[in-house]
Parts: sequence; structure tokens; C-alpha cells
Amino acid sequence: MERVRWKRLICNNYATPKSKFIIWMVLHNRLPTVDRIRRWGINCDARCSLCRSEEESLQHLFFSCDNASAIWREICRLMRFDDSGGLYQDVISSACSQARKKKGKLFVMFFTKSVHAIWRQRNSQIFRESCKDTNVVLRDIFFKVATRCTDVERRRLLM
Repeated sequence: MERVRWKRLICNNYATPKSKFIIWMVLHNRLPTVDRIRRWGINCDARCSLCRSEEESLQHLFFSCDNASAIWREICRLMRFDDSGGLYQDVISSACSQARKKKGKLFVMFFTKSVHAIWRQRNSQIFRESCKDTNVVLRDIFFKVATRCTDVERRRLLM
């Protein structure tokens, strides 16, 4: 039987079920990003709703968009993790390998919550035409991770 490499991003992840579901959708390329919606034959603006500069795809929305990049840079700085920027598959691979390490559970929660927060930002921009400031999103991510982690991990966050 073939091993599922990304299972640690879902199993033993203390992030909220909604966040884990969004990660599962990303891993299976099932989120309705604009590039997928257009392939279904639906005519819509191809540009990213957050930066308005490139076509929206999983790669762009979660890893290349200026909005997402600002979030990832801060999360990586906080976790003392090398921010390689990289391609979607490389970032997922890095997250999977981090999940095996001692600090891994905390990183996986941050990764999961960050993807969910970026998706919510995108949807808020599309459906409400409003978007939170990146610092507000980061505080929300930090708070939600801190409320779901253990006391030991919470102390690590405050260091």
C-alpha cells in the first residue's frame, strides 16, 4: 500500500476542523480558485482578488500573492523557519517534513491556519468587497493557534 505523505498535515493536527478541511481541499486541488472555475466554463475575472495582478491559482493565491507572502514571511520568522517562498509542492513538502519534528505540531497548526486565513481573506474580498489588514490576520492566526496548542507549545510561542 502506498504511503500518504501529507497525512501528518491532517492527522494529529490540532487546528480547527474547518482549517483542516481547507488544507485537505488544497492538497487535492479541489478549492474553487478562479483558474479551476474558468476550466469549468464559467466566465469570470481571472485576476487574484487580493492583489489584482496575476491569475488566481493555488500556487499564486497561497504562495506567490503579495498578501499571502506577507503572512508566510511573518509566520516563518515567528517559527524560525527558512522562508524559501518556493513552489506549492515544495512548500507542502516542507510542511510535511516539519510535521515530523518536535516543533512540528506547532508549525503544522500555523501552516493550516494560515492557509485557511488566506482563503477567508480571498472570499471576504470577493463576496463582501472588504479585506482585513495583514497584521489583523496575523494576530487572528496567532490567537487561534495559541488557543488550540498545549501549554508547553504556548510557552514556546511566547519565547
